[in-house]
Formats: sequence, C-alpha cells, structure tokens
Amino acid sequence: MVYASPHRLEDRSPEGVFLLAPMGVRLPDPDLYETAFDFVKVLHPAEPVIADKTLWVSTAHWHATWHEVLEGATRAYILVGPGGCVGRGIVDESLYLKEHGVTVVALIPDFEHRADSFASDADSLGKVFFEEIEEPTWLIVDEEDYTDYAVLAPSREEQ
Repeated sequence: MVYASPHRLEDRSPEGVFLLAPMGVRLPDPDLYETAFDFVKVLHPAEPVIADKTLWVSTAHWHATWHEVLEGATRAYILVGPGGCVGRGIVDESLYLKEHGVTVVALIPDFEHRADSFASDADSLGKVFFEEIEEPTWLIVDEEDYTDYAVLAPSREEQ
C-alpha cells in the first residue's frame, strides 16, 4: 500500500482528507486500515488522502504536534475499532476538528456485508463494507482507559 509521503514536524501541515485510526486498537482484520484508506481515496479522487500512520512516529510526537498537523484537514474519516470503540486521542481530534468546521465521519467496518464496487480496481473488490456516520457523537465509557475510552453514541433513530 502506498500512502502519502510521511510528514515530519518541520514540514507544514499537510492539506487534504485525513484517515484517522485509534493507536493501539486491535483491528479484527490486519488489512482493515489499508481497505479504509482505499475506500476514502475512492470517495475523494481529486484530493490528497493522508494516512495518520504516516504523520506521527510515536505517541509523544502525536501529543506534541496533533493540533498543528490537523490544521490542514478538509475532511476526516475515523476508522473505529471493534464495537465502535475509539481512544481518547481520537475523541480529542474529533472534537477539535468539529470546532474548526471540519466534517468528521466515522467509518464502521461491517464484516457481514461485503462491498462489491467501492474500489476502482479489481484487486480491492470484495473488501469490507463501511457504514458512514457523519458528525459522530462519542459516549465515554472509561475515562481511565485511554485505548478503549469511548464508543459511538447511538443515533437518535436507534434510541
């Protein structure tokens, strides 16, 4: 998988669509991040898509730079973990982006349904289908667990 080139602290903030995924969350499929990246690229063919795994080299690097780096976001997709779970950093990023007028979309992998046509090439056909939740709301489940900190709050229709 080829991602946007890594951005370092001395570079200016990259501009484009960001794919954000919780650090340390155990994704059920090792290729899920790459599949989500391909999915977002198909949704935004004319914009650069920036994979967050190319932006930070450590948690300390993320803590020192995330506000500055995300200034260039035009839209952000959050790949949620199992059960809709995300870490504290994703919640903070989501709230920050919303406050700055950036549309945030949660991507929920659905392993029950397979996507036949989201990709632009035959190699990606049959990958995971993603449900998109625009402007997600997070329900904090454990303030002391920074990895499994929050889950997607039920939508109004589900309540």
